[in-house]
Amino acid sequence: MLLVWCANGAFAATLADPHFVDSVFVADASKLGNVPPSTDGQVNGITCMEWAPDGANRLYVTIKGSSNKNALIQVIRNGVIQSVPFYAFNTGLETHNECGLMSLVFHPDYSAGTRQLYCFITVSKREQQILRFDE
Repeated sequence: MLLVWCANGAFAATLADPHFVDSVFVADASKLGNVPPSTDGQVNGITCMEWAPDGANRLYVTIKGSSNKNALIQVIRNGVIQSVPFYAFNTGLETHNECGLMSLVFHPDYSAGTRQLYCFITVSKREQQILRFDE
């Protein structure tokens, strides 16, 4: 499996597209999410990808989770999936249907020193939360 992500947000149809400016290639992207699907039938795939805005070539990837656990914020640095996730949600998430670890965004002043990022999660069928992480 090959993962290609466009850093400038352009929607590139092919690698030859002039708007395709930056990318990261991950040889073992099958470690991101579950391939094949989990035994309980839940999707445990990528829900969001976001470049760290400090220029350190780190791509943060959110992985939804399954069976109300196993949601991850994984970091890819220079095309290599880091061996230890940035954060692992082992309990406390509702992951059925369109729930789980859904998105990630960096603080607008991250590059200037406000080293915070935020995640949108579902903790129950009726409750969502925005979590802040300080680096």
